[in-house]
Amino acid sequence: MLFVLQPSIATAWWGIALVVGSAMGMCWWQLRRFAYRVRWVLDMSLRTLQPAQAAGQAIPLEPAHSIGIMPGPPDHGSLSCDVEFRHRTAGPIATLFAVELQSSDTETLSMQMGTLDRCVDELAARLAIRRSGGRLTPVQ
Repeated sequence: MLFVLQPSIATAWWGIALVVGSAMGMCWWQLRRFAYRVRWVLDMSLRTLQPAQAAGQAIPLEPAHSIGIMPGPPDHGSLSCDVEFRHRTAGPIATLFAVELQSSDTETLSMQMGTLDRCVDELAARLAIRRSGGRLTPVQ
């Protein structure tokens, strides 16, 4: 019956299936790509850094701790940065989160870098610990 009424649709069923399958595959890929794993929980009220798994010990925040940004190399309009929790003598303790700044426009990328700097400054101020390392430098 479909061949009689709409022969072009009936013969192109595989094309429709391909489009629907591709859309479903892209949705699945996006969900897997943007999934994140929580490894550390920052408890602002207790001033501790706790591992997400119950096996580890909580790290109390002390004046010897700091927060810093570790930028990666710029790559075609994107910049990957890790925001690290550090100790003055022990060095990096944990990566709190990673941020991927992306823009084909250097002005927008510089603005995103400034926003990340301000966020880390605010987090250090709220935790009453110092900020370590340098600030992100705008892209030229």
